[in-house]
Amino acid sequence: MRWLRDELGDRFVAGVVLCTGALTREIDDRVFAAPISTCWATVG
Repeated sequence: MRWLRDELGDRFVAGVVLCTGALTREIDDRVFAAPISTCWATVG
């Protein structure tokens, strides 16, 4: 993800790595780790 961000420069908005953790964290500039359960979480 870092390589992709560096290659794309300003065109890279953000990247997300799915993990088994419980919290979403920014692991680097514009790169986040988010729980895989985020994929099926509901809003509202």
